[in-house]
Amino acid sequence: MDDKCKPHESRVKALALDVPGTKQGGWAALHSSGEISVGDIQFDPTQSEAACYRELYALLDRLSPEILVLEWPFLWVIATNLGVVKGWAAMHHVGWWQIQPSRAKKLILGRGNLPKKDVQSWARARLGREVTTHVADALMYLETWRGCQNQDRGAR
Repeated sequence: MDDKCKPHESRVKALALDVPGTKQGGWAALHSSGEISVGDIQFDPTQSEAACYRELYALLDRLSPEILVLEWPFLWVIATNLGVVKGWAAMHHVGWWQIQPSRAKKLILGRGNLPKKDVQSWARARLGREVTTHVADALMYLETWRGCQNQDRGAR
């Protein structure tokens, strides 16, 4: 399910993360070509916390995005991993943009309190294949960011 083995000639403009808690997360990348790639983030809960951080750093180094699109943390369990991502961004001079999950749902799907299965159905239709709920959330954050960028351009 992970597109990480697929070569991409274009750079990653934006990388949206559904930051992992203790086991799994997801990502969606918008390439300069307009292509979107997605993937899962898997943590081994038997490994150390530092191993999880290295896994996040490896993903960020490999994709090297121009901007990160992140959710506002509402669970303490993702806050430390979100801090790791922001630390990587600070060290690499990469900005980040954040949104609350309910706001992203409202902007993309019309209702902020939709269940995850509805977000997953939307993502499946958007990508034409099965995805995890984490990838679906990351894609929703990416599309929300992209929609806000388009609105900003139209207002100038």
